[in-house]
Amino acid sequence: ESEEMEKGRGVSWELVFMPPKDIVQVLSEQFPDCPEELFDDIAEELRSPLQEAFQEEIRANVAALVQGPSAGQQRKRHANLQDKVQGLWNSTRLFEKALGLFEGDTESQLSRYLLRTLCTDLTNTVLFYLAEDSGLDTPSHGQGEMTAKERSTLISNLPEQMKRTLTAVNNSLNGKDVSSFFQLFEALCGEEYCGLMLKKADRKKERQLIFSHQQSLVESLREEQEPAMVLHLVVVLLFQQHTNCIIHLPGKLVPSIIAFLSSRLSETERSKLRTFQELVMLQLKQSRAPSSAQPAEPKTDTSLGQAEETQAASETVSKKVKKGSPVVGELGDSSGESGAVGSSSDTVQQGTDMMAPNLGDIMSGLKQLVLKPAKEDNQ
Repeated sequence: ESEEMEKGRGVSWELVFMPPKDIVQVLSEQFPDCPEELFDDIAEELRSPLQEAFQEEIRANVAALVQGPSAGQQRKRHANLQDKVQGLWNSTRLFEKALGLFEGDTESQLSRYLLRTLCTDLTNTVLFYLAEDSGLDTPSHGQGEMTAKERSTLISNLPEQMKRTLTAVNNSLNGKDVSSFFQLFEALCGEEYCGLMLKKADRKKERQLIFSHQQSLVESLREEQEPAMVLHLVVVLLFQQHTNCIIHLPGKLVPSIIAFLSSRLSETERSKLRTFQELVMLQLKQSRAPSSAQPAEPKTDTSLGQAEETQAASETVSKKVKKGSPVVGELGDSSGESGAVGSSSDTVQQGTDMMAPNLGDIMSGLKQLVLKPAKEDNQ
């Protein structure tokens, strides 16, 4: 029995690239004018070098599978991470500047929203990279759809020192201190963990990014026909025009931003916003009447990206939707808050019968506030 086992261990196997008769067939097809009697000799001459080359390719592929990514593949993977994180980082830092224009509850809500969207995307991107480097299984649906539970599970399986740093970053996402997140995230991107260099955009780069962001919003607005989305887009664009800052906000804060802009708008702009806001409120109330289901929040893009036309998009608005509150959020319930612009319940009631025929015309007029320069001077 032992002899049979030894014989079994001594058996060698070899994958054959192509038997001689198949080589002959290929030669006859490729060189039909060649005398057939030469094909056997040529096939015999070719068989050995072809087989050696085939075996060498197999060995190289097997070695690559065993050893993991090559140095070149690792460099490319790291470069891709650097580009993606830098784009998200630029976007987040630009959106952060708008926070300084607010205080109190509005600032807190804007900060929390930034942390739960773009800052979470930054964390997920780096976490995926580190988890794959550590040989951990990552969610098959990708980092964009990773849940808080999946994120915590991945972090708990990382090496201890890395786990401590990522846990601190992850915990900061549940707060409202954006600057604290930035400090922790920069440490995570350092040489000890990711080896990323987070560059601060200069003024020229910032202007390019902001312009690219604005153009993306304008293009979305041109195509958008959903009233609530139109209001959201117009408010975001008006904010950028009057403050030179870009803003990242959930739908429920649209009324607050309208109130913030009110003193900066012309009478025509205020009137158009007030009329359209009331009609959108009315539409939302009517749509909620037969069902308690909430409309969807606009799906947000996650990066302004690089100045060279990479990832230019708005985190705040998009034509697609995802689960959450409506585009204008609690607009119908917030008309009495500081965010409303002269909201009138009488006007809403009177607009019930005329909303359908007038909404399209009013929406077109509202779009023109930002699709071309206003002729009226601000008052």
